[in-house]
Amino acid sequence: MKLLIVAPSSQLTGGVAFHYKGLQPHWASEVRYARYGKRPRVPAALCLLPDLLVYVWLLLTYRPDVVVVNPSFRPYQLVRDGAYLLLARTFCCKVAAWFHGWDGKFAERCIASPGMVRRVFGKCSLIYVLCSDFREQLRAMGISVPVLLSSTVVDDSLLEGYDNGRRSGELKNILYLARIDRAKGIFQAIDAFALARKKFSHLTLTICGSSEDAAAVEEVKNYVQKIGLSDCITFQGAVYGERKWQAYAAGDLYLLPSYGEGMATSVLEALAFGLPVISTPYGGIKDYFADGEMGFLIASHRPEDFAAKIEWLAAHPEDSLRISRNNSAYAAQHFLASKVAAKFESDLREHCLAAQTPMIVSVYPYFGNAGGAQNVTMQLAKQLNAETPIVLAETPSSQVPAQYAEGARFEKFGYRSVKRLADKRTVFISHHRKTTLQLLLLQLLLLRRIKVIHVAHSVFNNLRWLALFPKHVVAVSETVRRNLIEYFRVPEKNVRVIYNGIPDRPAAAAQARRGEEIKVLHAGKVCALKRQVALAEALRGRLPQHVQLHFAGDGPDADRLKAAIGADGQMKYLGYVPAEDLWERYDYVLLFSEKEGLPLTLLEACRVGLPMITNDIPAALEINEDGRTGFVFSNISDLAVGIARLPRPCDEAYAALSKAAREKYERQFREDHMIAQYKDVIKAVCNHG
Repeated sequence: MKLLIVAPSSQLTGGVAFHYKGLQPHWASEVRYARYGKRPRVPAALCLLPDLLVYVWLLLTYRPDVVVVNPSFRPYQLVRDGAYLLLARTFCCKVAAWFHGWDGKFAERCIASPGMVRRVFGKCSLIYVLCSDFREQLRAMGISVPVLLSSTVVDDSLLEGYDNGRRSGELKNILYLARIDRAKGIFQAIDAFALARKKFSHLTLTICGSSEDAAAVEEVKNYVQKIGLSDCITFQGAVYGERKWQAYAAGDLYLLPSYGEGMATSVLEALAFGLPVISTPYGGIKDYFADGEMGFLIASHRPEDFAAKIEWLAAHPEDSLRISRNNSAYAAQHFLASKVAAKFESDLREHCLAAQTPMIVSVYPYFGNAGGAQNVTMQLAKQLNAETPIVLAETPSSQVPAQYAEGARFEKFGYRSVKRLADKRTVFISHHRKTTLQLLLLQLLLLRRIKVIHVAHSVFNNLRWLALFPKHVVAVSETVRRNLIEYFRVPEKNVRVIYNGIPDRPAAAAQARRGEEIKVLHAGKVCALKRQVALAEALRGRLPQHVQLHFAGDGPDADRLKAAIGADGQMKYLGYVPAEDLWERYDYVLLFSEKEGLPLTLLEACRVGLPMITNDIPAALEINEDGRTGFVFSNISDLAVGIARLPRPCDEAYAALSKAAREKYERQFREDHMIAQYKDVIKAVCNHG
C-alpha cells in the first residue's frame, strides 16, 4: 500500500508534526509526505502555491493508493485540507481524514448548515477523530462514512531504558508537563498542590513547559513566589528528548486541570511512564480513561477537588502502585506509535482498499459481426463481473448482434465514457491495439491512474510505431507472445500467455462415431485470411466420394466462396450457423488460415473430441499435434492428397485422435483455468498498477 500523507513540515514543533515523527519509523507501507504551511522563517502564504504544485506532482508520479489529510475542525483548515482532498479524488485516489483539533462552537454551526462539510469530507473512505463527541457531531452533519476513534501517540523511543518496576507507589513529586497557559489549568494545578502540601509537606511540583507569551510565564512564576512556594516548585521550561524522559521518570503523579483537550499527548506519555493521572474529562480522554483505575477525572476546576485526590493517592501508596502498573501496561498496548501505526494501516486496508471489488470494463471497437475476438471479449466481460458487464465499442448499440447485446450493457467508447467509468477500482481490458492506444492517451489527458490490460489475439507485422502497450499484456498463445516481444518490442516480463478457454460440454465430448463417411467442417469468418475460397478452388472435384466438406460462417468473401464451390456435390456452403448446432454432425474440423492468434474453432474441436486438419502456422501447431490430435499439412496440395487418407470414424486410429483432442482441451483450454489466470493478472494490476 502506498500512502501520501498531507501534513505540516517535520521541522515544526506542532502536534501533527510530532505525531508523524513518532509514527514514521513504524510504517509497514510505502509512505511519502506532501508538506504544507509555514516553514522555519518562511510564512505560510509564500508556501501555498509551491506546496500545491508539489502535491499535484506527487499525485501524478507517486500514484498513491490512499491520501491522508490532517485537518483540524476549524474554518481555514477545513477549506485548505478540503482542497487537498478534492484534488486527490480528482486523481481517483482514496482519501482518509485524521482530525487532530476541534472547535466545538464551529462544529455546532456546521451541524446547522452541514452542506460543505458533507459534500467534501463525505468523499472520504475513512475518518479518524480523537473523541466520540467529535464522531457524534460528524454524524449530525450527515457524514455517513466510517468514523473511527484514534489517539495521539507515544514515541516508542521515549521509553527506551525506562523500567516501571522501580516505582514504589510513594507520592513525592507531582509533574505538570504542558503549555504554561490559563487554558491548561496552570493556576489550578499550583493551588491544588499548595493545598495538598499543607497535609503532606514533603510534596514537590515540577512544571515543564513554556509559552509563546513570555509575560504569561513570568506571571506564573511571580504567583508562585507570592504564595511562598518557590522552594518546592521548580520550572524547567520546555523539555524534549532526554530531559522529557527524566521529567516523567522523576514524577510520581501527573496533574493537568485543563479547560479543554482533544487528546493530550502528555497524558498518554504519563500513562506510559506509569504515572497516575489527575485531569479533566475533556476530549478523547474520557473514551478510554477508567476513573479510579488510571487516576481521577474531575469535572470541576476547584483546586480543593484536585487537592483531595492528590492527598488520597499520597495516603494510599499501594493503590498508587496498582494504578501505575495498570497505566504502563494499558499505554504500551494502545498508545505506542508502533501500535497506532499498525492499526491505522490495517484500518486503511479494510476501509479504503480491501473492500474494493474491481469493476471490469471490456473494450473492443468492432461488434458489427460475430468473431473470435468478440466472443472472448464477451466471455471475459461476463465471467469477471458479478453485476451486468459493461462493454465499450465503436459499433452503435443498435447494430450489435443479439447474441452479444443481450449479455452486456454496450456503451460508446470515447472520452466521456472512459472518464465516467475510470476509478481506482476499474480495470479496462482492451482487446484491440487501437483502443489500448486510446486508453493510454486518455490516461495522460485525464491525469488519472487508469488501469489497462491489453489482450493480444493475433499476430501483426504493421503499425509498430503507432502501437503502445501497458505494463500488463496478455497473449492468447506463444505465437502471439513472440510477436509482441520480437516485433513490437514489448518487454518480455510484461507479457503473459493465457490460452483462451471455453466452457465444457461433457455431453458432446468424444462422441463415439461408427460411420464410413467423413464429414469435415470449416467454421469461421469467410474472408481472405481464412482462405475458404482458395480451399474450395483447390479441392473442387478432388474430394473422394466418402468425404464431404462444409463451410459455415459469414463474411465479405461469402459470394466468392459460393462461386468457387459451384456444382461440386462434395462441398457445401451453410452460411452462418450457431456453433453449438454443428459439432455433433461432423467428424473433423478444418482450418487453413494465413495467420491466427489462437483459433477458437480448434479449441471447440478439442472440447468435443473432433480431430483437426490444419496447416503448419505456429498458432495452429500450439493446438493440433500432427498424428496425435489430428493432421498437419504444409500446403493445400498436400491437404488435397492427405484428406483422402483420413481415418474413418469407425477406425481405432480415429478414436485415438478423438481422445487426444479431448485431453488437449482438458489440459490447456478449460474456461475455469483461463478465468483464474485473468484474475491473477487483475490482482497484480490492482496491487501494483
